[in-house]
Amino acid sequence: VDNYGKNPDFSDAPYKAVVSLQNDKGTSYTRYVAIQNELRAAYNEMRDTYALNHYGRLFKNISKEEQMDFRRGGQTVLLI
Repeated sequence: VDNYGKNPDFSDAPYKAVVSLQNDKGTSYTRYVAIQNELRAAYNEMRDTYALNHYGRLFKNISKEEQMDFRRGGQTVLLI
């Protein structure tokens, strides 16, 4: 999702990407949660990378206003 046009098969930017977690009835709850946690960790890593590049701090350490600017910029949509 952090492609910025480098690969034509991927989304141009994180805010244009869609990540979908699908399972079937054979998937255990434990496995589903483990995969969900991996997706959330990847999302948090992207958020931190953005914050470090733009503010010089991890996302959790930037101000609420900076976090809102980040979100208003269309950089984050996460439905899990």
